[in-house]
Amino acid sequence: SSPGLSKGTRGSYSYADIEKLQRMNTTPTSSAAHHIENVSYITIPNELAICALSPQATEMVCALGLEERLVAVTDLCDYPINIHQGRHIVSESKLKSKLGHNSHHFGEGDHPYYNRAGGGAHGHPLSPSAKHVDSKLAEMRNRKETLFNLDVSWLSITRPGTIITQDTCVSCSPDSASVVSRALVQAGLMDKVTGKPVGCSVLNLKAYILSDMFQHLVEVGSACGVYESAVQLVASLRHRLRVVAQAVSSASYQPRVISFEGISPLVLGGHWLPEMKTLAGGIDPLQEPGSLAQRVNWQKVRACAPEILILTPCSSSPLQTLSEVNILASMPGWWSIPAVHKGEVYIVDHAYFSRPGPRLVDGIELLAHIFHPDLVDLSWRQEASRNILKFTLRNGQRCNPKQLASHFKPYLAENHADGHKKQVTL
Repeated sequence: SSPGLSKGTRGSYSYADIEKLQRMNTTPTSSAAHHIENVSYITIPNELAICALSPQATEMVCALGLEERLVAVTDLCDYPINIHQGRHIVSESKLKSKLGHNSHHFGEGDHPYYNRAGGGAHGHPLSPSAKHVDSKLAEMRNRKETLFNLDVSWLSITRPGTIITQDTCVSCSPDSASVVSRALVQAGLMDKVTGKPVGCSVLNLKAYILSDMFQHLVEVGSACGVYESAVQLVASLRHRLRVVAQAVSSASYQPRVISFEGISPLVLGGHWLPEMKTLAGGIDPLQEPGSLAQRVNWQKVRACAPEILILTPCSSSPLQTLSEVNILASMPGWWSIPAVHKGEVYIVDHAYFSRPGPRLVDGIELLAHIFHPDLVDLSWRQEASRNILKFTLRNGQRCNPKQLASHFKPYLAENHADGHKKQVTL
């Protein structure tokens, strides 16, 4: 378990302890505590405890080396691996619980290339379709139903010293303007009149472009007492971007790139994504840096004649995306799009693009390799290189739309330009 959060029956009591003891008609004592098992309590001073209310916040905290102090995360947090172990789940997605949706990352055995037996359409049970998720989300919003459940009781008893949320995407975590604020007021951690935190620091991260993400890293580091480490981390990330920029500066052309944050309906990725494509040596013909994600008409996509398509639906695993690519193949003119004709269609884990944290830099390096494999070699040791599927039909080859998924194969970064002196290994 985490050094900051323990399971067991020693001296401290969580609200779960108290509720159980109340049902036993007793008061917290050392002897009564022996009847309580698997209860969370903090073993570090509460002023050092960090509560992350979004996946990006969790990733930032861990990148800053503060895992020891991270005592609470959300059910949507999935990185680093095993991040839930020993930590309290302080926020739960109602949408996820309604759909029974579990995050799933593919690997050997998950893809039809490796396994064709059992389960869903390609050997594994699939999570709900993007269209179904979008429909449920719309229903909840029409009913003005909050998308998250926050554990107010736990917050009121634990009183973590630093609480980090975000206000960029309402589907990734509760926004502080509504759900979080009410919960903190109820927990006695925020003044109802002034809206100011009481006995804690509350950081509300709102990123639109890459520089916002870097600024947030410094803000989180400063609030948690590791300012110098945050500055060093930002310097390291910016250095990696300079290496990429230098590598792609000699490219003979910049491909037109469109990325889909949703397939059904079609949604273009906005915010920092257009900037990521530019830094990687590509051109986004439909979006400007900082623009919001937006639905797009298929005819508009065709008119842009994209040379590379990146499929990275937010909150969907690559396997789930794979199960829905037939929707694109059914679109008029799909086979005439340059990216499809050349086999330059990729499915990539959305976490490298949807979460404004340190892994956006991994995403830029990944894109630079996809756009310019003769100039940038993405090391196979990098995790990002193991989370890509590539379309294998090209030069006029076609298939039935229902069979399209079987023509995506795991893509490992390779040196496509032996002898190219300018190639850079990231």
